[in-house]
Amino acid sequence: MIFDVSGNRIVFGMQWETSLSDPDVHAKARAVKSPYVWAHEKAFYYGVLNEADRKEKLSKPLYSGAIVLQHRYPDIQNVMLVLEIPGGGFIACGLHQGRPRNGCDAVVKDRAELDILLADFKKLCGGASFKIYGDAHVAGIVPLTMEAFITSVDGTAQLRRVKSALVNPLAFAGGATAVVLIVSYCINAYNEHRAAEAQRLAAEAQKSSQTLYDEELTARRKDVALPARAIAEMIAPVRGISPSIGGWPLGKAACSVTISKQVVCTYEFARRENSKATYQSFMTAAGKGFDSIEMAGNTITAVKGYSAMPFIEQGKAIDAARTRREETIEFGSALQLLSSMGKPKLEDHVPFALPPGANVGEMTTPPVGAAKWEFAGPVRSLRGLQQLPDYATITNVVISFTDKPAYELERSMAMATVSGTIFSKSN
Repeated sequence: MIFDVSGNRIVFGMQWETSLSDPDVHAKARAVKSPYVWAHEKAFYYGVLNEADRKEKLSKPLYSGAIVLQHRYPDIQNVMLVLEIPGGGFIACGLHQGRPRNGCDAVVKDRAELDILLADFKKLCGGASFKIYGDAHVAGIVPLTMEAFITSVDGTAQLRRVKSALVNPLAFAGGATAVVLIVSYCINAYNEHRAAEAQRLAAEAQKSSQTLYDEELTARRKDVALPARAIAEMIAPVRGISPSIGGWPLGKAACSVTISKQVVCTYEFARRENSKATYQSFMTAAGKGFDSIEMAGNTITAVKGYSAMPFIEQGKAIDAARTRREETIEFGSALQLLSSMGKPKLEDHVPFALPPGANVGEMTTPPVGAAKWEFAGPVRSLRGLQQLPDYATITNVVISFTDKPAYELERSMAMATVSGTIFSKSN
C-alpha cells in the first residue's frame, strides 16, 4: 500500500525475496509485472510492489518503508514498526536479522490480523529480543509517529523503475536484414553487459570478510551521532516545551537521533477528565510551534525536529574507543556512580557493522565492538551523563511527566530513560 505523507510516497506491504544465484532482479520484477523494484548491489535480497500497487499510476518517487526502517535503526537486528492507519487498519513492518522478510512487511485490516502477525514475528525471532516502534496500542511499544518516521527517508530507500528487456527476438522474426542486424547487435551488447555484470558480482563474492567489513565500517563511520555528553542539549527542547498547552498537559516526550541530522521529538498531551480543553484551544495556543499535530480522542501527538545539536560523525566516537577491559573500569564505574540516582544497564558487546557475507572468524583484524547502554532515573540526574567518555553516544531519550509529587531519591515528577551505544576496540 502506498502512503502519501508530507509529499513523500512510502510503500508498505512489499514482497521481499532473496537473490543469491540470479542477480537479474529486473527480470524477476518483470516476471511478476511490478513496474518498480528495490535492490542494492550489496544486498542479497530485493523487493517488488504487491499486486494491488502494481496497477497504480505512479509519478512521484517511491520509497520502501522497510528500508527506511532499516536505516533509521541500523543497530537493531529485530525491529517492528506498527502504525495505525486513519480510517482503520495497521501498518506492520518488521526486520529480522537486519533485513526485510516476506510476510513481515504488511498492511493488515484489523487488530486480530495484527496480533497474529506480531505472534508470527515473535516466533521468527525465536529467543532473540525485538523492539517495537509506532503509535498503536501494543505492549512495550516505543512512541513513533509516521511524521517522525519519514524524517529518515533518503535516497537509499528509493525504488527504481524496472528496466525493460533489451530485446525480444521473436518480435523481429521475418523482419528486414537491417532489423536483424540491429537485433544481433542488441543481443551481443546485452550478452556483454550480462558477462560484465557477472564478472563484477563474482569479484564482489570473492572479497574477503575483512574487505567486506572494512567497506561497511567506512560507510557507517559517516553516520550521524550525538555524544552522550550532549545530554543537556538533547533534552533542552523538552525543557523548553510548556507543561500545558491550551489546557492539555504534557504527558510524555520521546526524542531520537535520526540519520537526517536531526533530533526528532514526539510530544504526547493528554486531556484530563472533565477538562474544558479542546482541540481548538490546543491549536490556538500551539500556533506554529510544531512540524505536525495529530488528534485522537483525549490525546494530542505533536512532532518537532531540531537541527541545532552538537552532532558528530560516528567515526569520532569509534576512534575514541578503548579496550573492553578499560571500558569495564571507566564506563562501568561511571554507571556505578549513577546507580545511586537511577537504574543503569549495559548489554554485552557485539561486532559492530558486520555486513552479510562477512565471517568474524575469517577476519585478520577483529571488528569494532558495540554495546547498548541505558539509564533510567529522574531528569535531574541526567547531568551525570555529561561525564561519560567520548566513545559513548545517545540514540533515544524518553521523558514521562506526572503531576503527583514524588519525594524519593530515584523518583521525580519527570522521569527519563536514556539509551545509547558505546564502542570498543580489541586491543
